[in-house]
Amino acid sequence: MRKCRICLQTCISNKRLVDRNFREKAQDVFCLMIDVSKRYISLTACDSCLSKINKYYNLKHTCRQREELRNPKQRPVSVGFSVRANPPAPPAGSAWSNVHEQKNADYDDDSNIKPLEFEEEPVPKKKYGAPRKRELIRFTKEQLATRSKKELYDERRHVICEHCGKRIQDTRLESHLNSHLGVKPYACEKPGCDMSFRCANSRTIHVKRTHFNGCFPCEECGKILGSMLSLRTHSYLHREKQFKCELCGLMVLTKSRLDMHMRVHTQKRDFKCPHCPKSFYVNTVLTLHLRSHSGEKPYVCHVCQAAYSHRILYVKHMKKYHPYEEIYKLSDIQKFTALTADN
Repeated sequence: MRKCRICLQTCISNKRLVDRNFREKAQDVFCLMIDVSKRYISLTACDSCLSKINKYYNLKHTCRQREELRNPKQRPVSVGFSVRANPPAPPAGSAWSNVHEQKNADYDDDSNIKPLEFEEEPVPKKKYGAPRKRELIRFTKEQLATRSKKELYDERRHVICEHCGKRIQDTRLESHLNSHLGVKPYACEKPGCDMSFRCANSRTIHVKRTHFNGCFPCEECGKILGSMLSLRTHSYLHREKQFKCELCGLMVLTKSRLDMHMRVHTQKRDFKCPHCPKSFYVNTVLTLHLRSHSGEKPYVCHVCQAAYSHRILYVKHMKKYHPYEEIYKLSDIQKFTALTADN
């Protein structure tokens, strides 16, 4: 006989707090971290506490859902009042080409709105890519009387996808639409590279990361990076973690990572497997899980041709059997596999 850790009443010994789902429900209800690593602390929970925690958790979960319905994040997008960018024409066949033509037609109909005229002066180049000409369209007095500029600019920068209804940034619309169509019209122009991307920005980042032979040392740890973009991404590892989880005390770098971590406590699993009833917190874990159904093993050893479905298994294999061989990225492994198949 042991004592229940929650109500301290004597009950039959069990290890219900070892169950992750039940423990996270209890942490969500009590807003406290439950440590199960120490052996001398009881892991028992009585039947009464089990039913009460499940009851209060379901009530809390229902209240959250109703609160989201009362205060939806999506709002109708204001039409005709935005800052329009004039990028180069997208390649034919992509999803952005039809949207681009329709958007231009909508702006041509706004004959009553006069854009501001700018003097022709040399525009300084940005860090990434060539400068783009922008045409400012004013907000009307009616809009400014009912909404703040911050809300109007937020609506201007976001659009709602006609396929899935998600609210995304207008700069990511081309990539998002091409993901629905399953096309990647932007191919890498470097010889020997057969990778393609959904938008031009992803291709530019790929070229800067992969095909730029530079030498940029990190001032903190001395690691040599191949590009300035890789150095900037690597520098995030040395930043001080400012966001703390109130339930378990975990420190993270960004607010987005904290929101993703909170899904573990709230049991919010939006990414469901189409083959089995399992669901996951993030899409990357779902992608790894789908390999168990498809049998895909993309991580192939270049020495003995052993294949694995997860990178951690591939790294363990290389360190154990080939300690002096280089450990490659997935993109490099796919290139080696394609070259071997061609030969």
